[in-house]
Amino acid sequence: MAEIIYDLSNEYKRYLSSHIENSKIDIQANSETIKKMNAKQDKVQNLDKKIKS
Repeated sequence: MAEIIYDLSNEYKRYLSSHIENSKIDIQANSETIKKMNAKQDKVQNLDKKIKS
């Protein structure tokens, strides 16, 4: 019985570890997307300033 619980515990640890790694990848991808969007927004704002002046 203890062996089954130990195996399940290890399996759950692997699952959580995998889930955490996937979450880190998602966060990195979202961070890159935000950086790209901010860069585009900066370009638009600069163009807007040029048009207004």
